[in-house]
Amino acid sequence: MDYNIIMEKQVRRNGKRVCKRFPDRNVTLTYAELEEKSRRTAAWLQTQGFQKGDVLAVWMGNVPEYIILMAAALRNGCIFVPLSIYESTAQIEAMCTESGAGLLIYDSGNKYVKKQLTAKALSADLYAMDVAGFSDLVRTDSLAAEAKHPLRCELDMHDSVMILYTSGSTGKKKGICKNSAAVLGKRGLASGYIRLMDAVQRIRRMRVYNLCPWYHNTGMMLQMLMLMGLNFEEVTMEQYNPATVAKCLQEFRPVIWLGTASMLYRCCIVPEAQFALPVAIISTGEALSEHIAKKFQEMPGGGILYSGYGTTEAGGIAGACYRFRNTTPWIRLILWTIKKINMIQGVWEIGTVSASTDGILLGHISKMVSVLICDPESGCAVEDGMSGEICVATSRAMTGYVADDAMDIYVKHDGQIYLKTGDLGFKKDNILYLTGRQKQMILRSGENIIPHEIECEAEVFPGVGAAIACGIPSEAYGEDICLCVEISGEPPEQDELVAHLSGKLPKYMVPQYILYWTDFPLTNTGKLDRKALKTEAEARISAMKQGKA
Repeated sequence: MDYNIIMEKQVRRNGKRVCKRFPDRNVTLTYAELEEKSRRTAAWLQTQGFQKGDVLAVWMGNVPEYIILMAAALRNGCIFVPLSIYESTAQIEAMCTESGAGLLIYDSGNKYVKKQLTAKALSADLYAMDVAGFSDLVRTDSLAAEAKHPLRCELDMHDSVMILYTSGSTGKKKGICKNSAAVLGKRGLASGYIRLMDAVQRIRRMRVYNLCPWYHNTGMMLQMLMLMGLNFEEVTMEQYNPATVAKCLQEFRPVIWLGTASMLYRCCIVPEAQFALPVAIISTGEALSEHIAKKFQEMPGGGILYSGYGTTEAGGIAGACYRFRNTTPWIRLILWTIKKINMIQGVWEIGTVSASTDGILLGHISKMVSVLICDPESGCAVEDGMSGEICVATSRAMTGYVADDAMDIYVKHDGQIYLKTGDLGFKKDNILYLTGRQKQMILRSGENIIPHEIECEAEVFPGVGAAIACGIPSEAYGEDICLCVEISGEPPEQDELVAHLSGKLPKYMVPQYILYWTDFPLTNTGKLDRKALKTEAEARISAMKQGKA
């Protein structure tokens, strides 16, 4: 499989068609433009001594240079290491050392990268250059002749041509994952998938809005489908802004959404937002909440929603496939087909998503994963139906954290090593449910309180859009319970909300404080920022106490 030959075929078939859009920069890349720019970049990499198997690290967001560098690395058979813009300089250096990167190209124009470089400069021993300098080099006329004849590098589908590193946290620990995920390796996209995709080469056009800068799959999806010979268009932006994304959804009308369901939900509640949901919504990394499912049911469009649960350190663990109420016959046929070939184990109606105090549905456990539920204190396995910490054993699980050999993030059971996820849940009939996060557990007067149980009861009350319960330091009880409420329409009366919760929950679980938000704070990737929410709640409660004093 020669990447250069595949790209040349794509240009002959689809040269003038757009394969990548960057609406926030008003930039588009056609197949021909991507082929030309990546060819010149590949030639420049050769002048730097890069050959098949050498490692190129890239520290930038979803920008045109990123996809060009990825394509250039594939042309030369280089190993491509995308690094998240949210990592610190120290983490970036550790990842470069761990992967053996021969060159790091970074984007000082990105505000997050710039912030990290301002706090601490890169090590002088690290061969690194700013993307601005790279852009100047690959534009020089002196490379034009050499760029016409790039090195043809035969790529084996079992070569590791991309490595994904990231920082993550398991329980109380945080660090950089040691393991690498080979996208085109033995555990990745093998030649069998290429033969399978030959049958769908007649697909004419697919459009995706991709909002996953953390894992940098913005270019990965495009490259994989191009290797399969598919005509594919992808739309993405460097920074997530719900109002801007809503406009893009209305303008470009994507068929597929790649990103979390909560990020799409934030676009749906933008005032005067008018767009139809994409036909396929692929959400990974979080459970599908009831209030999000209800909002999607109110929106036009939609067809299939796949909600995948997994962690940075272990990959996909479980997944639930939902269909919308008014799915078309061809969507039902697709669902029936993928179920028949055993790609999914079941399909739920999205309207049946309901929050209960037992737990949030995560879906069927992956066949490549073994899940063990352990008592958080003793570490012993518990029976099905009983809640505990979710632990997983899979070939994709990380082998530890960089510069940390501690083994307390693992548990051994029946001769098998399981990775602790830090999430709490239970399983029944090979279906996994989530009850909370261990570090989000509220400890009040010796009682372990799972926030999810409080949140579920609050979210069914009129006027409550979303609810988050957190612990606030208390001298008398260890922690007090604060219920943070994102209002939907008219805010509910606090006394009525407290009365409702008192009738549904044990006395020790009734919140001592209830605070209202118009919009919850979000992280840079559009997810709920629990840390910022808790910090703001503590500040508001402190101000309230000082006012009373």
